[in-house]
Amino acid sequence: MDKIKRRHFLMGSAIATSAVSSLAVGNKKTSASDKVVVAMVGVGGRGRGLLRRFASRADVDIACLCDVDSSKFEQALEHLDSAGRPEPSLEQDFRNVLDRPDIDAVVIATNLHWQALATIMSCQAGKDVYVEKPASQYALEATMAAEAARKYNRVVQVGFQNRSAAYVHKGIDCVRSGNLGDVHLVKVSEMVRTRVRRDASGKIMPAKGPSETPPSHLDWDLFCGPAPYSEYSPGRWWSNLFDYGTGGIFSDGCHQIDAARAMIGQAYPKTVTCGGGVLSVKDGRDIPDTQLVTFEFDNLTFVIQGTQWAQYMHKTPTPIRDGDRFPDWRFN
Repeated sequence: MDKIKRRHFLMGSAIATSAVSSLAVGNKKTSASDKVVVAMVGVGGRGRGLLRRFASRADVDIACLCDVDSSKFEQALEHLDSAGRPEPSLEQDFRNVLDRPDIDAVVIATNLHWQALATIMSCQAGKDVYVEKPASQYALEATMAAEAARKYNRVVQVGFQNRSAAYVHKGIDCVRSGNLGDVHLVKVSEMVRTRVRRDASGKIMPAKGPSETPPSHLDWDLFCGPAPYSEYSPGRWWSNLFDYGTGGIFSDGCHQIDAARAMIGQAYPKTVTCGGGVLSVKDGRDIPDTQLVTFEFDNLTFVIQGTQWAQYMHKTPTPIRDGDRFPDWRFN
């Protein structure tokens, strides 16, 4: 089944399933207390980071961990144990928890190609949603997820943490106050270096090795989900293929784009042009490692430049992100 047909088939199945679901949004049960009961969907690196945050809150109960790779559960359970939390139930298929009346909300930190569909299905099941950025792989999916949130009267939060950072709010105040004068050009940079496989001589190796039988702890067919099925091979080769995501430039750079858009206060551009290609990291990826995108507004040009081979920029440290100090904007 090709990408469009497979994806739309699964989305159609989700909509059809909602019609016969025993969960009516209007009859949704509330928690016995003021606590929010959540299911964590995806407990890899980012998912475990979210797990630690939610486990630190007294107003949250974690009822279930879900991941297509059951080997991820051990580390996640260690985090909960160290936080003094009771052991939750475990599921490889998150769809098995959507009809549970005790679960109020779903935290989604899957691979990007699953996030919009999981958001829609969770809304249909009467669950509120926290979903990691960028929230969707395609623009159509984002529209459908927003429509699902409104139709089923759900709260959906996308993980753009920069919007909550004090330094971003200071930046918004500075730009919108007019202290900089009229702004006609905005540049966003995402000049980082991607992880690649290299041989002993330092030469870049193909990201995807020989195909293998998926390990018993991994439901590979469910991982592929709405994307085209591909033969399994160890590694993260899929993270730089259009079938599964948007690549590192926009998967991470969307934070910077979102912060800049908040500062300029613009909605949608008149035109968008994009250029670039796979110019440096030739390891089998099809998502560009070099991109220049121009958004044209009425009185403003918005430019995004990104690479996956430079070493000029680094993540803003958490103490700065959570505090009120400005980072070094040129390199963070």
